[in-house]
This record gives sequence, C-alpha cells and structure tokens, in this order.
Amino acid sequence: MSYRFDFDVSPRKDIRRIAEAEIARAILLLAEQPDGPHLAVHAARKRIKRLRALYRFAAHTDRSFQRSENHRLRTIQHGLAHARDAAALVETVAALKNHTITPEEREAIGKVEASLVERRDRLTSKETALAATIPETIRALEKSRQALASLEIDKDRHGFAIQLASRWEKTTRTALGLMTISKEGNNPAALHDLRKRCQDRWMQALLLRSAWPAGFTALAHQSKELIDLIGLSRDLGLLHDAIRDEPQLDITHDEETLIAPLINRLQSDLNRQAVVKAHELFITPTNRERQTIAMLILGRMDR
Repeated sequence: MSYRFDFDVSPRKDIRRIAEAEIARAILLLAEQPDGPHLAVHAARKRIKRLRALYRFAAHTDRSFQRSENHRLRTIQHGLAHARDAAALVETVAALKNHTITPEEREAIGKVEASLVERRDRLTSKETALAATIPETIRALEKSRQALASLEIDKDRHGFAIQLASRWEKTTRTALGLMTISKEGNNPAALHDLRKRCQDRWMQALLLRSAWPAGFTALAHQSKELIDLIGLSRDLGLLHDAIRDEPQLDITHDEETLIAPLINRLQSDLNRQAVVKAHELFITPTNRERQTIAMLILGRMDR
C-alpha cells in the first residue's frame, strides 16, 4: 500500500510502514536528484511534510516520539527552505505572467523572472551551501528512520479508530476558528495557518482512503486545491517583498509600480476564493463528523 492506512494490521506496524516508505523516498530523491537539485529539494520536503502530518494524526499518543521527531523534521525542512523558496519564486512569477495585460507589464515580469531564475540556479548549484546541506539532511533522515523502533502506540484497532476521528475533528475546529479570523479582514498569518490545517486535512484524507475510497479521495483533491490557492497567495506576497527589498533583482521604481498592483489584484482574488472554498471543505458539524469518521474506519476494520 502507499500513503494510506491498512486497517488489517496493527496501528504501530502500519505507521512504521508508511513512515519508512516516506523517509526512504526522501533520501533517494536527495541522493540521486533525478530532475535537478531544486526539484529534488521540493519533492523531499513534500515527503517530510507527509511524515509530520502522519505523526500529528496518528502518533501523538506517544508524545515523546512525536515531539522529538516533529522537531527533527521541522529542522530538516528549515534547512532546505532557502533553496525551495528561491525555486518557488520562479514558479510564482511564471504564474503571474498569465495575468499580465499590457506589453509593459509582460516586459517587467520577464525581467524579474530572469533575475529569479539566475538566483535559484546559483543557490541550488553544487558550489553553494546546499551541497553540504543535502548530505547532512540524508544523515538526519537516517536517524529519523532509526527512531521508528522506539515508537509506541498503546491503542488497539478500535481505540485507534476513535483517536483518528478525534484528531480529524480537532483539525476541523482549528480550521473553523482560522476561517473566522480570515473573514474579518486581510490576515496573512491566519491564512497561512489555515493552509497548514488544509495540508493536515489533505494528508488525513489520503491516509483514510481505504475506509471510504471515493469520499476521502474527493476530500483530498478538494483540500489540495485550497492549499494551492493559499500557497500562491503567500508566494505572491513573498515575490512582492523580493521585488521591493532585493536590489540585486535590479527592478526600477517604474517597473515595481507596474507589477505591485498586478500582484495585489491577484492576491485579493485568491484570498476571497480561499475563504469560500474553506467553508466548502470544513462544513460538517464537528460532533457528527467525528462519529461519521469513526464509523467509517470501524466499518472497514470489521470487514
């Protein structure tokens, strides 16, 4: 099986199986870099996010393990973030090009894109600190794989189902609170935290697919769409900051004046869409939701 629970085996064994597969894939991507270093870093960070989501969802009863591994994996992510952020800005400016109207806007965006591509390639070249960071990351991931031997899950399968349903509900409650803050005005921090909870929901839905394949797969797709909307909005903000604050990009005041309104319009539209779609995703009353999730999992276990 892939990134999904197998409810026919013990929770501890299944969590270890999923985690070992994600760690192995991250190590392979960083070691071989089949599509270049910046794509390898991006793909490996996705695997690490999957690991952290798995542990938040399913391993939080072993608080010592969950806390230590969350700290280790967060540190790994941060170590790779600089290279990933440089690549993300290139992707963001490419997306922004699709919303230009005038030739002057397209020319200004093209100039920014060329500067950002050069910076990305410089930061991810073998001559930079990334060359040292990747071996260190692989060693840290190996330690994370070894730590799985210490994982303890003190739940039988029935207790595990109830635990997962409770964690699902907690994600919903947190997201609903963040949505309220986001509706009250422009709040990038609340939207960023909402995106994290959408990422949790995405991973939770993927992990639970064997309990209700069609339903949880649809929820996973819905969550991912929302993650991408909020993510692009956040990256547009970072792009705006880079254009304004980084002299090496060599953007004139007139060019910034052309680009800034374009970013602001697109960002505002994305934020409005995100709040609407978040209400569609986190709409079920939480008391019914917890019961439904538990019944689906228990029903799958009893087959």
